[in-house]
Amino acid sequence: MSREAAVKRLKISKATLYRHIRKGYLRTRPVGNTIEVSVKDIEQLERSEKVGIPFPVNKLTIANLAATVRRLERDLETVVRILNIRHEKLNLTETELVHLYKVVDQYSKKGWSPHVEEPLAGYFMRLRYDQLETLSTKIKDPQPWKPFFRLASTMAKSPYNKELEDLLEKGKENIDSLSKLWVEFHGGSEKRFEALVRDGAKPIKKLLRYLVKQQTPPKSPYQTT
Repeated sequence: MSREAAVKRLKISKATLYRHIRKGYLRTRPVGNTIEVSVKDIEQLERSEKVGIPFPVNKLTIANLAATVRRLERDLETVVRILNIRHEKLNLTETELVHLYKVVDQYSKKGWSPHVEEPLAGYFMRLRYDQLETLSTKIKDPQPWKPFFRLASTMAKSPYNKELEDLLEKGKENIDSLSKLWVEFHGGSEKRFEALVRDGAKPIKKLLRYLVKQQTPPKSPYQTT
């Protein structure tokens, strides 16, 4: 039937009808200069509404629902992981903490392997301010947050594993907060922090260029320009 007749029969607006069509609830076909809506789909939609289901039950809607459920399950897993990690302090000895600092400093300058992204995201989220104080004393670095800031920022911008983007972003947020606190508590200012970030961003830009080059597939010798 015509779209106008479908609107009257279903007692819905044209916008709702078009939304049903876009979602695949109602199939259409061109007939001459007009578009007709499947009567079978309209009947299915009417039956579905009688039992409280706001869409027709068919292969397409079931497939869409299954995909949505899988996506929500992945999102829920990520949220649970973030909450569990963020509430657990990073439990490292002073020696292990210094080793972590050196590893992070090296990765922030030379790049990292894909398999270290998830554990490092956890370290970034669980690092605490007092551990920065410990690092500053042990390694004599007045700005111990900078390697963490560089690496967390770079990894969040260009992760190898896109499924870890949320974890890396939350880790970056924690490192960013710690960095601002450090500058504030050590007699700094917002301008001072911005200047330090700009200075620390130089290795980030260099590393990002390197990563982009590494992740770009080589051109085939048979490919013409």
